Amino acid sequence: MLVLSRKPNESIIVTGKCRITVFNSNCKLGIEGPAKVVRAELEPQPVRKTGEKPMVHILDDDLNLLRAYRTYLENSGFRVETFRHGGEYLDSLSENCDASAAMFDLRLAEEDIDGLQVLQQLRARRYDFPVVLLTGYGDVDTCRRAFHSGCYTFLQKPASPEDILTKLQLATRQYLNGELSYPYDPAMMAR
Repeated sequence: MLVLSRKPNESIIVTGKCRITVFNSNCKLGIEGPAKVVRAELEPQPVRKTGEKPMVHILDDDLNLLRAYRTYLENSGFRVETFRHGGEYLDSLSENCDASAAMFDLRLAEEDIDGLQVLQQLRARRYDFPVVLLTGYGDVDTCRRAFHSGCYTFLQKPASPEDILTKLQLATRQYLNGELSYPYDPAMMAR
């Protein structure tokens, strides 16, 4: 039996053989193998300070859509950072990244990497926040690869503002409550 402490007054008890990965944001743990995980919460602590808005990253090559997403989501209680290029987005990430979720367009400008490649790079760098992919060109193979790479969900373009808001609210709430984890597994991404 192994007892891990994630934050003050909280512990995770792991029994059985497993591999444990500690991710670089919010002290998230990835536990793989036949182990049984039991969480013992002594005094629940809020994951974020009261009143602090969750951060969402938006990646889309359409400037008008970025402006619309930013305005709508900021008016709905999020902090928002927007990016037009996948490489620019990946370069901007730091160890202190405070994103609670992200939303990427699957197809970006032809000279750029696509949203799926950005997602794969995020997971390879051990960022574990949920990512919603937007696509107007969904196919079964792309969908399968996205979920194997750690996609939270897909939304079909044009997605309604209400659908976007609902998915991001649910994703951030689950992430901040420690209910989501996307461990990096290169074998899964290769499929």
